[in-house]
Amino acid sequence: MGWLGIAVALAWGGLGCASKPKGASSKSLGAVVVYAVTPIQIQQATADVFQGELYTTLKSSPTQLVFEKPGSWMNQVAYSGWFGADVWARVKVNIRSYDTHSHLVECEVFMVRGHGDAFFEEEVRVLGLKRRPFQELMDKVKRRLN
Repeated sequence: MGWLGIAVALAWGGLGCASKPKGASSKSLGAVVVYAVTPIQIQQATADVFQGELYTTLKSSPTQLVFEKPGSWMNQVAYSGWFGADVWARVKVNIRSYDTHSHLVECEVFMVRGHGDAFFEEEVRVLGLKRRPFQELMDKVKRRLN
């Protein structure tokens, strides 16, 4: 196996193979099912986890929470484009009934170019290769609840 093969194997192993819960969106980067809790409890636990990771709450409703924080240096390099606009990470957490006693909590992740600019702000969906950190956040939410 050459260097390329080793690099691919290491990258593949680092992606994690945990499967998403049944019914989770193919666009979500993290998803969990929580049992015997109310949507309000889910909202509070989710807010606590994300705020603990230095995200601010942009929106909160019974079915969706939106969090954001300034992007990392690497996010700036990868997503800022030609004009060097500020890049922020935005996470949209959706809460849906899963069955009579559980809820599906999943997140979609975007890099936001031109953050705060009403005319130029643009969301760019983050691909599944960046799933692990967001799945870990969803796992923290679940541990707080179950």
